[in-house]
Amino acid sequence: MYTGQRGYLHNVQLEWHNGYWDGPISGVASIDGYKVYFQQFGDDRWVKYYDPECDTPDLNEGEEEPGIAYDITRDYYAYDLPEATMKLLEQNQALWEQHVSNGNRYINNSRVFLTPNHKIGTGTCDSYEAARVAVTVIPELVFRNRIGYFDSNTLWHSRHAH
Repeated sequence: MYTGQRGYLHNVQLEWHNGYWDGPISGVASIDGYKVYFQQFGDDRWVKYYDPECDTPDLNEGEEEPGIAYDITRDYYAYDLPEATMKLLEQNQALWEQHVSNGNRYINNSRVFLTPNHKIGTGTCDSYEAARVAVTVIPELVFRNRIGYFDSNTLWHSRHAH
């Protein structure tokens, strides 16, 4: 049972995602070493900023504002799962990595491949199904145990603090 901070959460480290679209949507994170399930809430917010690397003729052809880039900000709720449910998620993540890919893993909140020559797409239907089952089990239990929230800015800031 989670006994740490509540409300706005700090020290969040992504472990892996099981939902992704232009960034993580859901998955497992740890807060001071304790594993929690996270799920995006609300809409994406796009933040506009100047990036000198985008200020080249070949990259900004046809753009109204040369050198302007966009970054996505997302908000997430964190949930304390029953131990058996977290264990199921971890087992299914291990199957996913064994049969499909480990490209959904993070170190210091940066997405990485842990095995350099891992072949994506070598999994079987059974391995895909096993990972899918883990995701479908969560919604029934997870929303009862919300412990707090965090945003993607917190994640990316902590990535540069190490």
